Amino acid sequence: MSDTIVHSRRRILALAALLALAPALPALAAGGAVKPKELLVKIPSVNLEFWDQNGLFHMVIIDLTAAYPLEVKDAKIDKKVGPKIAQTLSMMTWEDFMHSNPAATVKAVVLDIIRKEPGGDKCADILVNKLIIR
Repeated sequence: MSDTIVHSRRRILALAALLALAPALPALAAGGAVKPKELLVKIPSVNLEFWDQNGLFHMVIIDLTAAYPLEVKDAKIDKKVGPKIAQTLSMMTWEDFMHSNPAATVKAVVLDIIRKEPGGDKCADILVNKLIIR
């Protein structure tokens, strides 16, 4: 690669990083810290195995985080939630899982499961950190 392309790529990445931090710059310049807006709690990882109608094997790895409002001080996720999520998603066929947006499907299923747990009714959102489909 030529030096011009490498330098322009670095400039673009630096500009992208600066734009990502732009909302926090006034607070940082004033000497203050950016305050978090929600409490994030990691959900146990989920690994799924599917066979499709053609007999092909598929593996899905999912890492999730639950977002709670800051007012919730005792937000925690039970370790039994991971197997519940895996069991619920495993009941789907591969074709149903991949029919539309799998991330939206996972998010809806997990949010439903979390809200049925004790204290889970205060969960505001589910963040999909990683969704690997093989």
